[in-house]
Amino acid sequence: MKILDIKIPKYAAQALKMLENAGFEAWCVGGCVRDSIRGAQVHDWDICTSALPEQTLAVFDGLRTIPTGLKHGTVTVIIDGEQVEITTYRTDGDYLDHRRPESVQFVRDIRSDLERRDFTINAMCLSLRGELFDRVSVGGENAWYMMGHVFWSEPFSRKFVEILEREYDTPEIRDKLWEAVYAAHLDELKLRIRRYDQSDIFEFDSLDELRGFDASYIDDTRSQIIRQLAARLGCGEAALTDFHARKACGGTQAVGFTFRYQNETYQYDYKNKEMEKING
Repeated sequence: MKILDIKIPKYAAQALKMLENAGFEAWCVGGCVRDSIRGAQVHDWDICTSALPEQTLAVFDGLRTIPTGLKHGTVTVIIDGEQVEITTYRTDGDYLDHRRPESVQFVRDIRSDLERRDFTINAMCLSLRGELFDRVSVGGENAWYMMGHVFWSEPFSRKFVEILEREYDTPEIRDKLWEAVYAAHLDELKLRIRRYDQSDIFEFDSLDELRGFDASYIDDTRSQIIRQLAARLGCGEAALTDFHARKACGGTQAVGFTFRYQNETYQYDYKNKEMEKING
């Protein structure tokens, strides 16, 4: 196990020590470890522990505690005016609202807890003595991971572009791939998550496929062109379906697209910005 020279702030170190003195395992985990290794500023120190939530409350009896999320195993403790979130080792159920799991199962093994996390870089933990536990491969039964194409929402894309424009010309970022930039800003850039069978890989080749993945695109395609076409036809965007790209003769460049409306086929030309009905 690696030993790192990372200075854990006094309040977080005290929390680790109190849990260990009570007979429980305790580690700093997640973003604070990741950012410490990167040499970046750490804003929050989070701790995971083998102690159950009620045991954590008992360990810190006499200090101010906040039952932040007992259902999910999290207790916030105030030490020297600083907040530290302490969460019981757990595995997660489904994330139906993309924010919190519908259910959790408390476990006694730190490895099971780390394997549920999103990226290996977030599945590292640090002990009071500077021991780094990083021999974990993310991708367990309840882990989330990106595979193949990734769907980015408009707010996510806007935020990511701001970060890229701000940082991409700096010496330490210039030669990195976008994945590395994203990994450095996980706390700011939240991905929406849906779980599929491991054998499924989704790639969106058409708007209709995207609508099947995210129903919000049925009524709002986020396309100015389609919005204008729907207005000209006097209908909502949901009425326009069966989109297919039109390619240049003998080439691969898209020059427009066809779509269906009320059992009739229309085509749109990018260059002329014209729509016409081509058959009934």
